[in-house]
Amino acid sequence: IVDIGANMGAFAVYAAQACPNAKIYCFEPEEHNFKIIKQNIAINSLETRVRTFQLAVATSIGYRAMTIESSTGNSLVTKGAGQSQTVQCTTLMEILEQQELEIIDFLKMNCEGAEYEILAGCTRSEFERMPRIRLEYHNLGDANRNGKWLAAYLISQGYRIERFTHY
Repeated sequence: IVDIGANMGAFAVYAAQACPNAKIYCFEPEEHNFKIIKQNIAINSLETRVRTFQLAVATSIGYRAMTIESSTGNSLVTKGAGQSQTVQCTTLMEILEQQELEIIDFLKMNCEGAEYEILAGCTRSEFERMPRIRLEYHNLGDANRNGKWLAAYLISQGYRIERFTHY
């Protein structure tokens, strides 16, 4: 299981308890959230199965500014009035290679708008290695950064949309 936008680790703890044989890789770039996720993993004695990385996931490796917004969430792609934090970025391909994963059985994404660039940057071979994706999408106003576009794009990559809701 790969958790992009792991926040404080609630999903990781749930997934580790629900799937006792799973290995979980959590990616959370924000400093405060990363400290809390480390604590939550330790409190639940999950260090041997849940690995944490203080990294954002994007389309390229390097450093980027991330807007820190307590009310709307932290984001690599939207520029709010909040503070900014420089974060290190990785890619899905780099995760597959660095962690020596043949497959990501379950990809969970809640990355405040970065889902578009992450998924649009994937190759066909990467999609073939990720059979199940569960994500929260964010309508960002552009023609190719909204839920309708994302659903059509994922269908074009061979996925089936099980639930699509607007909020």
